[in-house]
Amino acid sequence: MDIWYSRKDANGIFMPPANAGNTINTIEDEITPFYNQKDTALYFSSNWHYGLGGFDIFKSKSDIVTFEKPENMGYPINTSTNDFYYNIRNNTALITSNRKGSYTKKGETCCNDIWVYEIPDTIKPLYTTLEELNRYLPVRLYFHNDQPNPRTRDTLTELNYMSTYKSYTRLYNEYKKEYAKGLKKEDKEDALIDIEDLFSENIDKGANDLALFTPLLIKELDAGKTVTLTVKGFASPLSKSDYNVNLTLRRVSSLINYLHEYESGILQPYINNTAENGAQLNFIKVPFGEYQSATISDDVKDTRNSIYSPGAALERKIEIIAIQANDTNQIAMDGSELEKLPLLTFKDSSINITLGQTEKQINIINNGEAPLKIFSTTFSCDGFTIDLPSLEIQPFEPIVLKLTYNPKEHIAKTCTVEFLTNTIPNKIRKEIIIK
Repeated sequence: MDIWYSRKDANGIFMPPANAGNTINTIEDEITPFYNQKDTALYFSSNWHYGLGGFDIFKSKSDIVTFEKPENMGYPINTSTNDFYYNIRNNTALITSNRKGSYTKKGETCCNDIWVYEIPDTIKPLYTTLEELNRYLPVRLYFHNDQPNPRTRDTLTELNYMSTYKSYTRLYNEYKKEYAKGLKKEDKEDALIDIEDLFSENIDKGANDLALFTPLLIKELDAGKTVTLTVKGFASPLSKSDYNVNLTLRRVSSLINYLHEYESGILQPYINNTAENGAQLNFIKVPFGEYQSATISDDVKDTRNSIYSPGAALERKIEIIAIQANDTNQIAMDGSELEKLPLLTFKDSSINITLGQTEKQINIINNGEAPLKIFSTTFSCDGFTIDLPSLEIQPFEPIVLKLTYNPKEHIAKTCTVEFLTNTIPNKIRKEIIIK
Protein backbone atom coordinates (compact mmCIF):
# COMPACT_ATOMS: atom_id res chain seq x y z
CA MET A 1 0.00 0.00 0.00
CA ASP A 2 1.13 3.50 -0.91
CA ILE A 3 -0.21 6.98 -0.18
CA TRP A 4 -1.70 8.86 -3.14
CA TYR A 5 -3.14 12.34 -3.57
CA SER A 6 -5.66 13.86 -5.99
CA ARG A 7 -6.22 17.52 -6.87
CA LYS A 8 -9.44 19.06 -8.11
CA ASP A 9 -9.66 20.80 -11.49
CA ALA A 10 -11.29 24.20 -12.10
CA ASN A 11 -14.73 22.59 -12.02
CA GLY A 12 -14.14 20.92 -8.67
CA ILE A 13 -13.74 17.46 -10.20
CA PHE A 14 -11.03 15.19 -8.78
CA MET A 15 -8.19 14.55 -11.21
CA PRO A 16 -6.48 11.14 -11.53
CA PRO A 17 -4.55 10.33 -8.33
CA ALA A 18 -0.76 10.75 -8.23
CA ASN A 19 1.63 8.73 -6.11
CA ALA A 20 3.11 10.74 -3.22
CA GLY A 21 6.58 9.57 -4.26
CA ASN A 22 9.45 7.63 -2.72
CA THR A 23 10.17 10.16 0.03
CA ILE A 24 6.91 8.97 1.63
CA ASN A 25 6.23 5.58 0.06
CA THR A 26 8.44 2.50 0.44
CA ILE A 27 8.47 -1.14 -0.61
CA GLU A 28 6.31 -1.90 2.44
CA ASP A 29 3.05 -0.27 3.58
CA GLU A 30 2.18 3.39 4.14
CA ILE A 31 -1.37 3.91 5.42
CA THR A 32 -3.88 6.22 7.19
CA PRO A 33 -2.79 9.65 5.90
CA PHE A 34 -4.00 12.79 7.69
CA TYR A 35 -3.06 16.30 6.55
CA ASN A 36 -3.07 19.03 9.20
CA GLN A 37 -3.44 22.48 7.65
CA LYS A 38 -2.44 24.20 10.90
CA ASP A 39 1.16 22.96 10.78
CA THR A 40 1.15 22.05 7.04
CA ALA A 41 2.23 18.50 7.73
CA LEU A 42 1.19 15.08 6.51
CA TYR A 43 0.83 12.43 9.21
CA PHE A 44 0.81 8.79 8.17
CA SER A 45 1.81 5.32 9.40
CA SER A 46 4.48 3.04 7.95
CA ASN A 47 6.00 -0.32 8.79
CA TRP A 48 9.15 0.39 6.75
CA HIS A 49 10.53 3.79 7.71
CA TYR A 50 12.66 3.59 10.85
CA GLY A 51 10.31 2.85 13.74
CA LEU A 52 9.85 1.28 17.13
CA GLY A 53 8.05 -1.81 15.86
CA GLY A 54 4.93 -2.58 13.82
CA PHE A 55 3.28 0.48 12.23
CA ASP A 56 4.58 3.81 13.52
CA ILE A 57 3.21 7.31 12.95
CA PHE A 58 5.39 9.72 10.94
CA LYS A 59 5.25 13.42 10.18
CA SER A 60 6.31 15.07 6.92
CA LYS A 61 6.17 18.81 6.24
CA SER A 62 4.33 19.10 2.96
CA ASP A 63 2.31 21.22 0.56
CA ILE A 64 0.77 17.88 -0.54
CA VAL A 65 2.71 17.93 -3.84
CA THR A 66 6.20 17.91 -2.32
CA PHE A 67 7.21 16.14 0.90
CA GLU A 68 10.11 16.54 3.33
CA LYS A 69 11.86 13.55 4.89
CA PRO A 70 9.47 11.86 7.37
CA GLU A 71 10.19 12.09 11.10
CA ASN A 72 9.17 9.40 13.56
CA MET A 73 6.77 10.89 16.13
CA GLY A 74 8.54 8.96 18.87
CA TYR A 75 7.38 7.62 22.20
CA PRO A 76 4.67 7.84 23.63
CA ILE A 77 2.83 8.46 20.32
CA ASN A 78 4.55 5.36 18.94
CA THR A 79 5.23 2.06 20.67
CA SER A 80 6.59 -1.35 19.67
CA THR A 81 3.03 -2.30 18.66
CA ASN A 82 0.89 -0.86 15.82
CA ASP A 83 0.01 2.84 15.87
CA PHE A 84 -2.01 4.51 13.11
CA TYR A 85 -4.99 6.75 12.21
CA TYR A 86 -3.31 9.78 13.81
CA ASN A 87 -5.74 12.71 13.85
CA ILE A 88 -5.48 16.11 15.57
CA ARG A 89 -8.49 17.84 17.07
CA ASN A 90 -7.71 21.18 18.74
CA ASN A 91 -5.03 20.33 21.35
CA THR A 92 -5.71 16.60 21.35
CA ALA A 93 -4.51 13.78 19.14
CA LEU A 94 -6.44 10.57 18.54
CA ILE A 95 -4.56 7.35 17.81
CA THR A 96 -5.61 3.81 16.98
CA SER A 97 -3.28 1.29 18.62
CA ASN A 98 -3.09 -2.23 19.98
CA ARG A 99 -0.58 -1.18 22.64
CA LYS A 100 -0.63 -2.64 26.14
CA GLY A 101 -3.70 -1.41 28.00
CA SER A 102 -6.13 -1.96 25.13
CA TYR A 103 -9.35 -3.84 25.86
CA THR A 104 -8.71 -7.35 24.60
CA LYS A 105 -10.33 -10.68 23.98
CA LYS A 106 -7.08 -12.62 24.15
CA GLY A 107 -3.61 -11.31 24.89
CA GLU A 108 -2.65 -7.80 25.95
CA THR A 109 -2.02 -6.57 22.38
CA CYS A 110 -4.50 -8.56 20.33
CA CYS A 111 -6.93 -5.76 19.51
CA ASN A 112 -7.04 -2.12 18.37
CA ASP A 113 -8.45 0.64 20.57
CA ILE A 114 -8.73 4.41 20.19
CA TRP A 115 -6.39 6.36 22.44
CA VAL A 116 -6.39 10.05 23.39
CA TYR A 117 -3.15 12.01 23.72
CA GLU A 118 -2.80 15.59 24.97
CA ILE A 119 -0.30 17.40 22.75
CA PRO A 120 2.87 18.30 24.74
CA ASP A 121 2.68 22.07 24.14
CA THR A 122 -0.50 22.15 26.21
CA ILE A 123 0.70 20.13 29.21
CA LYS A 124 3.20 20.77 31.98
CA PRO A 125 6.63 19.25 31.22
CA LEU A 126 7.52 16.23 33.30
CA TYR A 127 10.88 17.72 34.20
CA THR A 128 11.46 21.43 34.76
CA THR A 129 15.04 21.62 36.03
CA LEU A 130 17.94 19.25 36.52
CA GLU A 131 17.27 19.38 40.24
CA GLU A 132 13.73 18.16 39.56
CA LEU A 133 15.07 15.55 37.13
CA ASN A 134 17.18 14.05 39.92
CA ARG A 135 13.94 12.85 41.47
CA TYR A 136 13.28 10.64 38.44
CA LEU A 137 16.72 9.13 38.09
CA PRO A 138 18.12 6.81 37.04
CA VAL A 139 17.67 7.27 33.30
CA ARG A 140 18.21 3.77 31.93
CA LEU A 141 19.55 3.18 28.40
CA TYR A 142 19.59 -0.36 27.00
CA PHE A 143 21.77 -2.21 24.48
CA HIS A 144 21.64 -5.41 22.45
CA ASN A 145 24.04 -8.16 23.46
CA ASP A 146 27.73 -7.20 23.18
CA GLN A 147 26.88 -3.83 21.58
CA PRO A 148 28.41 -1.52 20.59
CA ASN A 149 31.46 -2.92 18.74
CA PRO A 150 31.13 -6.62 19.63
CA ARG A 151 34.08 -8.93 20.29
CA THR A 152 36.56 -6.15 21.10
CA ARG A 153 38.20 -4.94 24.28
CA ASP A 154 38.05 -1.29 23.28
CA THR A 155 36.81 1.16 25.88
CA LEU A 156 35.64 3.71 23.28
CA THR A 157 33.25 3.58 20.33
CA GLU A 158 32.52 5.90 17.42
CA LEU A 159 28.79 5.07 17.57
CA ASN A 160 26.36 7.23 19.50
CA TYR A 161 23.60 5.91 21.72
CA MET A 162 20.73 6.81 19.40
CA SER A 163 22.26 4.85 16.53
CA THR A 164 22.64 1.78 18.77
CA TYR A 165 19.06 2.27 20.00
CA LYS A 166 17.72 2.39 16.44
CA SER A 167 19.62 -0.77 15.55
CA TYR A 168 18.23 -2.41 18.68
CA THR A 169 14.60 -1.63 17.83
CA ARG A 170 15.04 -3.24 14.40
CA LEU A 171 15.60 -6.53 16.25
CA TYR A 172 12.12 -6.44 17.78
CA ASN A 173 10.70 -9.22 15.60
CA GLU A 174 13.86 -11.30 16.04
CA TYR A 175 13.48 -11.06 19.83
CA LYS A 176 9.84 -12.18 19.62
CA LYS A 177 10.78 -15.10 17.38
CA GLU A 178 13.74 -16.29 19.44
CA TYR A 179 12.17 -15.87 22.87
CA ALA A 180 8.97 -17.66 21.83
CA LYS A 181 10.79 -20.44 19.95
CA GLY A 182 9.60 -23.90 20.97
CA LEU A 183 6.72 -22.59 23.09
CA LYS A 184 3.05 -23.28 22.46
CA LYS A 185 -0.32 -21.71 23.17
CA GLU A 186 -0.42 -19.60 26.33
CA ASP A 187 3.31 -19.92 27.02
CA LYS A 188 4.08 -18.58 23.55
CA GLU A 189 1.56 -15.78 23.92
CA ASP A 190 3.03 -14.79 27.29
CA ALA A 191 6.55 -14.78 25.81
CA LEU A 192 5.48 -12.47 22.97
CA ILE A 193 3.83 -10.10 25.44
CA ASP A 194 6.99 -10.09 27.58
CA ILE A 195 9.03 -8.92 24.57
CA GLU A 196 6.45 -6.27 23.69
CA ASP A 197 6.65 -4.95 27.25
CA LEU A 198 10.46 -5.06 27.18
CA PHE A 199 10.65 -2.79 24.15
CA SER A 200 7.78 -0.41 24.94
CA GLU A 201 8.27 -0.01 28.71
CA ASN A 202 12.06 -0.15 28.93
CA ILE A 203 14.05 0.22 25.70
CA ASP A 204 11.77 2.84 24.12
CA LYS A 205 11.20 4.61 27.42
CA GLY A 206 14.94 4.98 27.99
CA ALA A 207 15.41 6.72 24.65
CA ASN A 208 12.43 8.94 25.38
CA ASP A 209 13.77 9.88 28.83
CA LEU A 210 17.10 10.82 27.23
CA ALA A 211 15.26 13.02 24.72
CA LEU A 212 13.49 14.78 27.61
CA PHE A 213 16.68 15.15 29.60
CA THR A 214 19.03 16.60 26.97
CA PRO A 215 17.27 19.98 26.43
CA LEU A 216 17.25 20.49 30.22
CA LEU A 217 20.96 19.77 30.30
CA ILE A 218 21.53 22.47 27.65
CA LYS A 219 19.38 24.89 29.65
CA GLU A 220 21.53 24.46 32.76
CA LEU A 221 24.79 24.78 30.81
CA ASP A 222 23.59 27.87 28.95
CA ALA A 223 22.80 29.39 32.35
CA GLY A 224 26.46 29.06 33.31
CA LYS A 225 26.23 25.90 35.40
CA THR A 226 28.94 23.26 35.35
CA VAL A 227 27.17 19.91 35.23
CA THR A 228 28.57 16.53 36.26
CA LEU A 229 26.81 13.36 35.12
CA THR A 230 27.51 10.11 36.95
CA VAL A 231 26.97 7.18 34.56
CA LYS A 232 27.03 3.58 35.76
CA GLY A 233 27.34 0.59 33.42
CA PHE A 234 25.98 -2.95 33.60
CA ALA A 235 26.24 -6.03 31.40
CA SER A 236 24.63 -9.45 31.14
CA PRO A 237 26.72 -12.36 32.46
CA LEU A 238 27.75 -13.95 29.15
CA SER A 239 31.37 -12.79 29.35
CA LYS A 240 34.01 -12.45 32.01
CA SER A 241 33.86 -9.35 34.16
CA ASP A 242 37.07 -7.79 32.79
CA TYR A 243 35.56 -7.94 29.30
CA ASN A 244 32.29 -6.51 30.60
CA VAL A 245 34.06 -3.57 32.22
CA ASN A 246 35.37 -2.52 28.81
CA LEU A 247 31.97 -3.19 27.24
CA THR A 248 30.21 -0.95 29.73
CA LEU A 249 32.79 1.78 29.08
CA ARG A 250 31.97 1.56 25.36
CA ARG A 251 28.32 1.98 26.24
CA VAL A 252 29.09 5.05 28.33
CA SER A 253 31.18 6.29 25.41
CA SER A 254 28.16 5.96 23.10
CA LEU A 255 26.17 8.25 25.41
CA ILE A 256 28.97 10.83 25.42
CA ASN A 257 29.10 10.61 21.61
CA TYR A 258 25.35 11.23 21.47
CA LEU A 259 25.80 14.37 23.54
CA HIS A 260 28.77 15.44 21.36
CA GLU A 261 26.67 15.14 18.21
CA TYR A 262 23.36 16.43 19.59
CA GLU A 263 21.86 19.28 17.52
CA SER A 264 24.96 19.59 15.31
CA GLY A 265 27.35 19.80 18.23
CA ILE A 266 25.64 22.37 20.44
CA LEU A 267 27.12 20.68 23.55
CA GLN A 268 30.69 20.34 22.26
CA PRO A 269 32.02 23.60 23.77
CA TYR A 270 30.85 22.45 27.21
CA ILE A 271 32.37 18.99 26.82
CA ASN A 272 35.64 20.42 25.41
CA ASN A 273 35.81 23.17 28.07
CA THR A 274 35.74 25.98 25.48
CA ALA A 275 32.34 27.54 26.28
CA GLU A 276 32.39 31.33 26.52
CA ASN A 277 30.36 31.34 29.73
CA GLY A 278 32.84 28.98 31.42
CA ALA A 279 30.33 26.17 31.95
CA GLN A 280 31.51 22.57 31.57
CA LEU A 281 29.93 19.16 31.10
CA ASN A 282 31.84 16.50 33.03
CA PHE A 283 31.37 12.76 33.40
CA ILE A 284 32.00 10.32 36.21
CA LYS A 285 32.18 6.81 34.71
CA VAL A 286 31.36 3.84 36.91
CA PRO A 287 32.01 0.61 34.92
CA PHE A 288 30.18 -1.88 37.13
CA GLY A 289 31.02 -4.88 34.96
CA GLU A 290 28.94 -8.04 35.26
CA TYR A 291 25.54 -7.57 36.86
CA GLN A 292 25.02 -10.66 38.98
CA SER A 293 21.66 -12.44 38.76
CA ALA A 294 20.91 -16.02 39.59
CA THR A 295 18.03 -16.12 37.12
CA ILE A 296 19.94 -15.20 33.95
CA SER A 297 21.74 -17.85 31.92
CA ASP A 298 25.43 -17.37 31.17
CA ASP A 299 25.45 -20.30 28.73
CA VAL A 300 26.51 -18.94 25.32
CA LYS A 301 24.58 -21.77 23.64
CA ASP A 302 21.36 -20.90 25.48
CA THR A 303 20.67 -17.80 23.40
CA ARG A 304 16.97 -17.70 24.33
CA ASN A 305 17.77 -16.99 27.97
CA SER A 306 21.23 -15.42 27.76
CA ILE A 307 20.49 -12.98 24.91
CA TYR A 308 16.79 -12.72 24.02
CA SER A 309 15.13 -13.01 27.42
CA PRO A 310 13.79 -9.80 29.02
CA GLY A 311 15.80 -10.63 32.14
CA ALA A 312 19.09 -10.64 30.24
CA ALA A 313 18.10 -7.58 28.19
CA LEU A 314 17.33 -5.55 31.30
CA GLU A 315 20.87 -6.10 32.58
CA ARG A 316 22.53 -4.73 29.42
CA LYS A 317 22.31 -1.04 30.27
CA ILE A 318 23.90 2.12 31.46
CA GLU A 319 22.26 4.44 33.98
CA ILE A 320 22.56 8.16 34.55
CA ILE A 321 22.38 7.85 38.32
CA ALA A 322 23.18 11.39 39.45
CA ILE A 323 23.35 14.94 38.15
CA GLN A 324 25.22 17.68 39.98
CA ALA A 325 25.10 21.30 38.78
CA ASN A 326 27.55 23.87 40.17
CA ASP A 327 27.73 27.57 39.42
CA THR A 328 30.89 28.40 37.44
CA ASN A 329 31.51 31.35 39.76
CA GLN A 330 32.66 28.80 42.38
CA ILE A 331 36.31 28.62 41.40
CA ALA A 332 39.26 27.67 43.58
CA MET A 333 42.36 29.86 43.99
CA ASP A 334 44.26 27.77 41.46
CA GLY A 335 41.48 28.16 38.89
CA SER A 336 40.08 24.65 39.32
CA GLU A 337 36.40 24.03 39.95
CA LEU A 338 35.27 23.51 43.52
CA GLU A 339 33.21 20.35 43.95
CA LYS A 340 30.78 21.16 46.76
CA LEU A 341 28.57 18.17 47.41
CA PRO A 342 26.31 17.02 50.26
CA LEU A 343 27.07 13.75 52.02
CA LEU A 344 24.41 11.74 53.85
CA THR A 345 26.05 9.94 56.80
CA PHE A 346 24.41 7.57 59.29
CA LYS A 347 25.49 7.15 62.90
CA ASP A 348 24.92 3.36 62.71
CA SER A 349 25.94 0.96 59.95
CA SER A 350 22.49 -0.67 60.00
CA ILE A 351 19.06 0.06 61.45
CA ASN A 352 18.28 -2.46 64.18
CA ILE A 353 14.72 -3.05 65.42
CA THR A 354 13.71 -5.34 68.26
CA LEU A 355 10.71 -7.63 67.70
CA GLY A 356 7.59 -5.77 68.76
CA GLN A 357 9.23 -2.35 68.48
CA THR A 358 7.13 0.11 66.46
CA GLU A 359 9.30 3.25 66.46
CA LYS A 360 12.99 3.88 65.84
CA GLN A 361 15.11 7.01 65.76
CA ILE A 362 17.68 7.24 62.95
CA ASN A 363 20.54 9.67 63.54
CA ILE A 364 21.98 11.23 60.39
CA ILE A 365 24.26 14.15 59.57
CA ASN A 366 25.21 16.02 56.41
CA ASN A 367 28.99 15.69 56.33
CA GLY A 368 29.24 17.41 52.97
CA GLU A 369 29.80 21.02 51.86
CA ALA A 370 26.40 21.67 50.27
CA PRO A 371 22.80 21.48 51.54
CA LEU A 372 21.39 17.95 51.57
CA LYS A 373 17.92 17.14 50.27
CA ILE A 374 16.11 13.87 50.94
CA PHE A 375 13.35 13.52 48.37
CA SER A 376 11.81 10.18 49.31
CA THR A 377 12.35 6.70 50.72
CA THR A 378 11.52 3.26 49.35
CA PHE A 379 11.22 0.16 51.57
CA SER A 380 11.64 -3.46 50.50
CA CYS A 381 9.15 -4.61 53.18
CA ASP A 382 5.64 -3.46 54.04
CA GLY A 383 4.70 -1.63 57.22
CA PHE A 384 7.37 1.11 57.27
CA THR A 385 6.93 4.88 57.16
CA ILE A 386 9.45 7.61 57.86
CA ASP A 387 9.17 11.31 58.61
CA LEU A 388 11.49 13.24 56.29
CA PRO A 389 12.63 16.84 56.85
CA SER A 390 10.81 19.33 54.63
CA LEU A 391 13.81 21.67 54.53
CA GLU A 392 17.36 21.20 53.31
CA ILE A 393 19.84 19.77 55.82
CA GLN A 394 22.73 22.19 56.11
CA PRO A 395 26.38 21.02 56.17
CA PHE A 396 27.38 19.36 59.47
CA GLU A 397 23.82 19.60 60.78
CA PRO A 398 22.68 16.50 62.73
CA ILE A 399 19.08 15.35 62.20
CA VAL A 400 16.96 12.65 63.85
CA LEU A 401 14.51 10.82 61.55
CA LYS A 402 11.53 9.00 63.04
CA LEU A 403 10.94 5.51 61.57
CA THR A 404 7.57 3.88 62.27
CA TYR A 405 6.98 0.14 61.85
CA ASN A 406 3.47 -1.34 61.87
CA PRO A 407 3.65 -4.75 60.16
CA LYS A 408 0.89 -7.31 59.85
CA GLU A 409 2.99 -9.63 62.02
CA HIS A 410 6.18 -9.14 63.99
CA ILE A 411 8.73 -11.67 62.71
CA ALA A 412 12.49 -11.64 62.38
CA LYS A 413 13.68 -10.59 58.95
CA THR A 414 16.00 -8.25 57.07
CA CYS A 415 14.65 -5.40 54.95
CA THR A 416 16.15 -2.37 53.21
CA VAL A 417 15.35 1.30 52.94
CA GLU A 418 16.57 3.38 50.00
CA PHE A 419 16.96 7.16 50.35
CA LEU A 420 16.62 9.28 47.19
CA THR A 421 18.79 12.37 47.65
CA ASN A 422 20.74 15.04 45.77
CA THR A 423 24.05 13.35 46.57
CA ILE A 424 26.32 11.36 44.22
CA PRO A 425 25.23 8.62 43.93
CA ASN A 426 21.72 9.84 44.57
CA LYS A 427 20.37 6.56 46.01
CA ILE A 428 21.68 5.34 49.38
CA ARG A 429 20.51 1.98 50.77
CA LYS A 430 20.57 0.87 54.42
CA GLU A 431 19.72 -2.52 55.95
CA ILE A 432 16.91 -2.80 58.50
CA ILE A 433 17.49 -5.83 60.73
CA ILE A 434 14.48 -7.00 62.74
CA LYS A 435 15.29 -9.55 65.44
